[in-house]
Amino acid sequence: MGRGLFAKVLIGTPQWILLVATAIVSAIVTIVIVSAGGGKYFFALCGGIGLVFGVLLSGNPRLFFLYAVVLTAPLDFSKRFIKVPHMGGASAIRIEMIDIFLIPLILFILRDFYKGYRTDFRMPEPLKWWILLGLLGGYFILMGPYRTNAVLEIFRMLKLTVLMLVIVNEVVRRKHFEHLAAAMMLSVILQSIIGILQYINDKPLGLHLLGEATPEVVELLSKATLQGGAWVYRISALLGHANLFSIFLSSQLPIALALLFARTRLFVRILSMLALLTGCMALILTLSRTGWVTAAAAMGAVMLLSFWHPQLRSQFLVGRLAVIIGGAAVALAFSGKIMQRLFKSDEGAVDVRFEWLEVAWGMIQAKPVMGWGLNTFVFQMGPFTQYGSYDKMYDVYGENLPVVHNVYALITAEQGFVGMFIFLIFIISILIMGFKALSVKNQVMHALALGGICGFGVYLLDWLASFSLRMDHMGRMFFILLGLIAAVNYWRIYNEKNLKVCTRSGLTP
Repeated sequence: MGRGLFAKVLIGTPQWILLVATAIVSAIVTIVIVSAGGGKYFFALCGGIGLVFGVLLSGNPRLFFLYAVVLTAPLDFSKRFIKVPHMGGASAIRIEMIDIFLIPLILFILRDFYKGYRTDFRMPEPLKWWILLGLLGGYFILMGPYRTNAVLEIFRMLKLTVLMLVIVNEVVRRKHFEHLAAAMMLSVILQSIIGILQYINDKPLGLHLLGEATPEVVELLSKATLQGGAWVYRISALLGHANLFSIFLSSQLPIALALLFARTRLFVRILSMLALLTGCMALILTLSRTGWVTAAAAMGAVMLLSFWHPQLRSQFLVGRLAVIIGGAAVALAFSGKIMQRLFKSDEGAVDVRFEWLEVAWGMIQAKPVMGWGLNTFVFQMGPFTQYGSYDKMYDVYGENLPVVHNVYALITAEQGFVGMFIFLIFIISILIMGFKALSVKNQVMHALALGGICGFGVYLLDWLASFSLRMDHMGRMFFILLGLIAAVNYWRIYNEKNLKVCTRSGLTP
């Protein structure tokens, strides 16, 4: 009898509640296991058991895997092969946690095409330029001298391509979009809660296995934050670095804000509200000035551009006022930390960035057309530094040599102006696609496109001061965002086509 009651409860419970509950329980179990000192293989075993139960509880394995892909995208749990330790690009062939959930979705999509359920394979225009940039990297496999490095980076780029294709071809109906948005908001909430717990604990939680910053990184961040090296703990959640966590939040929060202005399902709006609340608190605690500026710019753009859509313009005026007041209240509550970071910061980090920009510019001038080779910056920069050679730099820094904190300079130095030209077309094609998506009539889709394009703007600004695109987990978050924008644009094209057909036939669409 109890078994029958359990089945009735499962059947009668809304699917989104089961998915969210499964995600929360899995996260709690994971944190407890890892923080208690559980080994990697024990964690993998428990994760496998949790995966089976998650699929069964969700009632929709395909939807469960979509949630799992988004939730595991920021994590750094992986198995590495062919290691070449360095910064500024792929340092190994990595089999990551997200791959476990991505493969079933690929199989589902292939089955759909094989059985004739679908015939419209979607290949967004920007992705073609990204693939061309990867093919340019193949030139350096042929020419050398660091062929392995080029192979590692091309493999990483290929995985990002597959991730975006899965998102674009899997998310096709409105309910899919709502669940993708819910998964993204849930990811923000979970990461923010972990970050806030780190702040309360004033030290890491012991989740290094999943991507939490190591004590060494925490100490280095603290010393480079305030004048005189005064101790300050900067939260990073499971993204390995406070600056990376801040960009993760800055790029996701515009979507949460935009969804608050649209009439979408209640569970999406609840998660968006929670993501906005916890995410803003966590963003302040990262003490990342770049994150603060980019988040303020992106969310301000959402507030202004939301008046573009006729329905969003007239809705939730009180809600907009509440968001402004709430944001001011949160800023006031943490005003001490904000003022300390703004006026007592150690400017050494800024000086170092300019130093490596000069190094990159020297490399670009020496080889302006094709560059020095994909994923080889740190191995080629020696003669252009104050140290004069790679060996002398290695004596100072060890195997983790610093890389220029600027994606545009990094790409130009490694792949020349040819690579930079392709990359700029890639960016322009994303902007064109994004603004086309903004013309969608449906207010939920418009909100997703609006939040997505403003989140994309965050990355464009961040790349002026970081190399986040060349980091595995941040690259995944960026391409999930691109997948969302592209999927909205495809939805717009398909529905506009149906609307025209219905209009010509005298039917009601």
